Amino acid sequence: MPTADRPWDEPLIFPIGHYTGVLHRSVDPPAYHHTVMLGARVIQLSDPQFSVWLLARGPQESARGVAWTRSHVLVEATAAGVADPARVLAGLVAEGLLVETIPDTEHSAEFAESYRLVPLMLGLGNTAEEPWQQGIGFFGRPALTVRSVHYSLWEWSHVDGDLWTGCHAHADTAIRAGSTDPEQTVPERVLTDFLGALHPLLASGAACLDLARVREGAA
Repeated sequence: MPTADRPWDEPLIFPIGHYTGVLHRSVDPPAYHHTVMLGARVIQLSDPQFSVWLLARGPQESARGVAWTRSHVLVEATAAGVADPARVLAGLVAEGLLVETIPDTEHSAEFAESYRLVPLMLGLGNTAEEPWQQGIGFFGRPALTVRSVHYSLWEWSHVDGDLWTGCHAHADTAIRAGSTDPEQTVPERVLTDFLGALHPLLASGAACLDLARVREGAA
């Protein structure tokens, strides 16, 4: 996985919106569409569009650790039988349902200001054997474990109107707790690390990205 010391070769790609299921319009002939909530909008997706949007959530378990980019999504979409996946992906970008950003850049801060993380599962805490790892899932059905720093950002994300505010809040809390680790106390470093670890949260359904809440007093 690239880091701040090793520049990212390609932008990471992320799906935006909360999937809310399939809506059937008729039985004979069969007609249906997938629905994604993007802020207050309900957007209808065809099967090819949904496949590409879903693939942008991140790799399967066997490919964890891969920097998930547009090229990976197109390879997987082609393998899944999606016709002209580049055109489908471009349409989703135009609709605001897919967004790309390169961590550790000015654009990544703008990205973090534009979107918020929405937790969709339960926090399960840690274990005595691995206190540095935190579980997320449902009672009796853990979906994944993450580092404590990522768990904290996920856990408190519903409080913050956008991801950038969440990174600043995390850094401020770490400073007040006496930390001098720049990975914990510098918002830019917190964000870069979190963007590199975000896809497992999305791929497991533990969270989704949505539009940032409008700040009070904003135009």
